[in-house]
Amino acid sequence: MKIILLAILAFAAVEVVAFTQKPRPGDMRPEGFLSNYDTALSQAKRLNKPLVAVFSASWCGPCQLMKTKVYPDPKVRMYRDQFVWVYLDVDKDSTVSAAIRHQVRGIPSVHVVSPEGREVSRRVGASPPQEFSRFLALALAKS
Repeated sequence: MKIILLAILAFAAVEVVAFTQKPRPGDMRPEGFLSNYDTALSQAKRLNKPLVAVFSASWCGPCQLMKTKVYPDPKVRMYRDQFVWVYLDVDKDSTVSAAIRHQVRGIPSVHVVSPEGREVSRRVGASPPQEFSRFLALALAKS
């Protein structure tokens, strides 16, 4: 009886660890996006491309809409190679300094930063793909 109880407890412990280590769908960043602001900014400088910094959260409905419907849309994907992209979860400690630097007040918050590190454009809130692609085009012209 003790062996069966220990086996059940061991199985339950393994399942709890496995469950807590699996990323939830809302925690995943979009394809092609980096996850560290400093790394992304360094890459933007090295490649001489502007940076698109997206501040988001797994619990934010408009953020998840942007992630699943807007960033993968062909109207937006056509700008993928013209920028360095980073997806930052505002609930993670590693994002705090970038969020403070860019004075993030609401999410989703998208900030375009020149290769020199100067913010050239920002947008707060969700938008449809066509409108977001216009935002990218204007930001690209400014950077």
